[in-house]
Amino acid sequence: MQALEECEAFAWERSKENVAPVHCGRNVDKLNVVLAEVDSSNHHSKLISQERELLHNIATYCGEDPLMSWLEYYKWVQEYFPSDVKKILAVLEQITHEFKGNKKYRNDVRYMKLWVAYADKVEKPLEVFMFLHKHKIGDKLSLFYIAWAFLCEKSGKIKDAETIFNRGFQKNAEPRETLKKKYDEFNCRVIKAWTKSSEDNYEGSQRSYASVYASQLVEESSSGDKMTEVAVKHETRVGYLPWEFYCVNEIISRLSKDEQHPSFETIIRMYTLHVFQNATLLIQQRGDRGTLHGLVNKYAQHGRRIPEQIAVYYAYQMFATVDIVHKARFLHGDIKPDNWILVDGQSYWDTRETFSTGAVCLIDFGRAIDLDYYPKDFAFCGDCHASGFQCIEMLTKETWTYQIDTFGLCASIHLLLFGDYMEVKYISKTGKWMPKRPWKRYWQCQLWSDLFSTFLNIPPGSTTQPSLQWWCSKLERYFTDNETNKTVCHANAERGY
Repeated sequence: MQALEECEAFAWERSKENVAPVHCGRNVDKLNVVLAEVDSSNHHSKLISQERELLHNIATYCGEDPLMSWLEYYKWVQEYFPSDVKKILAVLEQITHEFKGNKKYRNDVRYMKLWVAYADKVEKPLEVFMFLHKHKIGDKLSLFYIAWAFLCEKSGKIKDAETIFNRGFQKNAEPRETLKKKYDEFNCRVIKAWTKSSEDNYEGSQRSYASVYASQLVEESSSGDKMTEVAVKHETRVGYLPWEFYCVNEIISRLSKDEQHPSFETIIRMYTLHVFQNATLLIQQRGDRGTLHGLVNKYAQHGRRIPEQIAVYYAYQMFATVDIVHKARFLHGDIKPDNWILVDGQSYWDTRETFSTGAVCLIDFGRAIDLDYYPKDFAFCGDCHASGFQCIEMLTKETWTYQIDTFGLCASIHLLLFGDYMEVKYISKTGKWMPKRPWKRYWQCQLWSDLFSTFLNIPPGSTTQPSLQWWCSKLERYFTDNETNKTVCHANAERGY
């Protein structure tokens, strides 16, 4: 008897490499007993009998919670077949698919835990979460978004992970405190990884991204010192900052005599550039109100999306700004929500009224292209390799010019409207590229359909673009024809987000 007890006590140690792990852990005493009995003569028949009884309970269950009997069966399989990964996976697949059409369990946390366990054991777990998202399974549960975001983060898809967390906030997923806690932990990991990556890049190569610091510019005068809030961009070598300084000032210089452009307030202001042997400093305008991307996240954390009126308001300003850049014969080359900062500003069509929503300002001209250095009608080829911001021409291996910027405009507007990044699809019936997401029925659907259709389907090889000024006028009429839309802009800004 003592020998048998000793055999059971060490059964786990002899077999642990064959035991499938579970998130909640296992009872070692029970596990030792099970593993010690595996080779006993009556063990197999005993398990068959128990399994038959459990399956009979499932088949004959008439209560209000049929999932319960399945959970008992799954727990039994985990306990008595700890090393049989195939059987565990088969049972998980059977249970999850048994209730996938049952609305009662769509947001049952017990059911979602089974899906998470199933995804943890399949070859392509992200496809599982895409399936759940499509069928709205777990869309009110924090666990769904946390597990999905974790998988994206693990796969290196950081932007996707952030978008998924924001979807959870928009859906008011519960418990909200858990979602917020995991989102904060995610942000800490991203910052830590980014910092380490930046240090590694500095040590391993000459290439490094500029650091940005908040500072003050002091102008001395007889009437007293004038303090200007500025941002200081710092590179540890002579890199992209001189080019960025040149591009912005050249754009302003080329168009400064053009009375058709009332101001350049929506383009980042550059003050001074300082180039040293071992570093470069660029003193520029500072934006303390964050970026468009940050604004979308702030709305998401309140469980909301940006109202359509706000999206139209900023879309107008973005179109007007890019029109200025293009008329100066420049391409920005990196238009995205992170490169639009929020500043104080007025509406272009009524300068008597300052909108409390402010204005947007285009920053980061480090990848800009001066078209005056190239022959007329010159086109480019190649890929920016920025997922979600590759224009149609990059995806189809065609040449491009202005499309790199107009696609970025569409992608930025898409984030404002939907709260996530734009994915495009080719519609063979119409022969056009369009966003995958459908418009909300209460939006100005024709406006958005026309806009995206126009700028996602510029003819291949074209070195001209649709009129940005015409589209500015069309977006302007959204407000001038309806005073209520102006009121929404004020009301949302006064709420603080």
